[in-house]
Amino acid sequence: MMIKKKYIAIGIVFFIIILCLFMLSQINVLPLNARLIIRAQEKVNNIKDISQLILLLNDNDCYVRGLAAKALAVKDTKESLPRIIKLLSDKETFVKLSVIEVLGQIGYKDAIPELIKLLNDNNSNVRLESAIDNLGLLGIKEAIPELTKALKDSDDYKRIRAAMALGKLDAKESIPELLEFIKNEQGFGVYATIKSIKNFGINEKIIPILMNNLHDQNQEPHYAIIYSLGEVKAKEAVPELITRLNDRNDLVRDAAVTALGKIGAKESIPELIKLLNDDGRNVSIDAGTALIELGAIDQIPKEMIVKIKAYYEKYPSLTEDHSPTLIRELGIIRNPADTPPNSQK
Repeated sequence: MMIKKKYIAIGIVFFIIILCLFMLSQINVLPLNARLIIRAQEKVNNIKDISQLILLLNDNDCYVRGLAAKALAVKDTKESLPRIIKLLSDKETFVKLSVIEVLGQIGYKDAIPELIKLLNDNNSNVRLESAIDNLGLLGIKEAIPELTKALKDSDDYKRIRAAMALGKLDAKESIPELLEFIKNEQGFGVYATIKSIKNFGINEKIIPILMNNLHDQNQEPHYAIIYSLGEVKAKEAVPELITRLNDRNDLVRDAAVTALGKIGAKESIPELIKLLNDDGRNVSIDAGTALIELGAIDQIPKEMIVKIKAYYEKYPSLTEDHSPTLIRELGIIRNPADTPPNSQK
């Protein structure tokens, strides 16, 4: 009898568990906003006629308006763009951001007056996205103050994009803020920023910051700093970079190899030759590349030269980041190509 009751109890518990699991499966666990966006996307996707999509720009649902603007930009740019631009004055942030994204992809200059107005929008995301994705890319100087403020944004991606946009705008008035950004930023955001402002003529101010960060244990990753030292041709960093050729991390070795080649550090040639047999990712290729840039192609075995040439023929766009010497010595003809997967540069 006791055994029978035991099995009945187990059965009841099992039934309750199954019932709970079933009830949970019926609950929509997505946040409300996500559910509304999905519903709006379904509504927009079901409409194929452009005239009907245009009507959706006046829909009561802000998500429908924003997504309809995106759909129209893809299907019918010429006719619908004036209507889409009007949505920049929409009261809903989602709609404004959707239109800003669309205009950024198109690069539509007729929208500039309305985009400049958004620099005074109450929403910080609207101000920033307008400045970065449109005005900065279109070379509109009015965006500089907002972009400069964005260098302190809590979002890593926004900070980096703002810094790069300031470089494109040749915003020399923002040099103090950019130097502070380089000092405090970590990772490839620094490298991307330095590439965008390397014509500002402030390398002598950037180099001490990078050297200090290179010795700061809290600054990671060091390989991003090393690549940056190569961009600014930091000759004073050469002894330190040569020591980094023996680092356990192959990314650090590769960065040091690349930087030494860009700096023109001929004193590093004996150490670079040793790395032609390095088994780290791309280290041997980049060591050979650096040797070619340093005028030491005669120090590279013929089979390695063939390997290096094959690499750049497969990914010719990577030659844009190197000196003309590399192209000339290898006889490479530049053509657009995809960069290799997981490329760090």
